[in-house]
Amino acid sequence: MTANGLRSVLTGTGSRYAVFDNGRFRINGGCNTLNGSYWLERDRLIFSPHVASLLLDCPDTLLAQEQTLLSLFAAVERISTLTDRLNLVDATGQTLLTLTRPKAVPLQGRTWQLKAYRDANGAIVSALPTPAFSLEFISASNLEGRTCDTYRAVFTRDEQNLSLVGPVAVSRQGCPDSEAASRQGIDYISALEQVRAYQVDTEKLLLRDADGRMLARFEPADDDFATDPAANGSDTKLPVAPKPLLPTLR
Repeated sequence: MTANGLRSVLTGTGSRYAVFDNGRFRINGGCNTLNGSYWLERDRLIFSPHVASLLLDCPDTLLAQEQTLLSLFAAVERISTLTDRLNLVDATGQTLLTLTRPKAVPLQGRTWQLKAYRDANGAIVSALPTPAFSLEFISASNLEGRTCDTYRAVFTRDEQNLSLVGPVAVSRQGCPDSEAASRQGIDYISALEQVRAYQVDTEKLLLRDADGRMLARFEPADDDFATDPAANGSDTKLPVAPKPLLPTLR
């Protein structure tokens, strides 16, 4: 809700999500993630006035959107649930925020291309257009992909949580012609090892850390990228993945 009525939110690197979990919430308005407490009794909803946020380098438009969200929290009184939508309303019943459940899609059977990631300084940056970094979930417990190198790992997951079992196995050749791409590869693998949760729909895959911060954002790759082994400039054999130490969650 704005002074001019309801409007669609602007898209940013955070991809606009809201999570309510056991009295704690995480809401991302496109860049920063807002964290705080909430109380729910039947349809009555109250947000804590104390909201924490990581101060990232966000465009002014997304910062303004975030401030609008913060101003609306205090006015929220109740929730109104529909089949695929959750409305947060004020005391008069006016809708202040509308949340929709993303369409769930399987992780397997698609090649995901990296679009943004959290670097060693903690900032979300756009991925280099070339070489294209990829990620594939090739089974219920194994993933693989390409950076400048090839990599493979074992993972365990349920409907919301995902984490690696042991370290990532990497071919360790680097990008001899691009220092920036080599640095991106190091930061990306480091981010991958911190993943504890995920969110997936038809348009994107988000990997998050234990605090809900986005670590990497992917989009479905083109068919050529998914099927051509030379599309990323490497035909190196994948390293052997470490054996799983925990049972796989299916």
